[in-house]
Amino acid sequence: MPRYFFDLEEKGTVLHDPEGSNLLDDEAAKSEGLGTLGLMAREQAANIETEQTIVIWVRDEAGNRISRLALHIEVNDLRGNITAH
Repeated sequence: MPRYFFDLEEKGTVLHDPEGSNLLDDEAAKSEGLGTLGLMAREQAANIETEQTIVIWVRDEAGNRISRLALHIEVNDLRGNITAH
């Protein structure tokens, strides 16, 4: 089974996956990456003040990027700045 690597890019910094995962094919790797994006969105949702983009680059064993998976999260306060007195 081929090995795929999932590099995380946040705020201009890329963290390279040193271990990777053995998966059936490119589509399985893309699905795995999308699932990881969903988990990250749930984990980080409470800490996002305005907006954030999370990118996962999927690489194959040769180091070639085969997919770019991105999730943009934007938080808008529709009530404005309300101050309690």
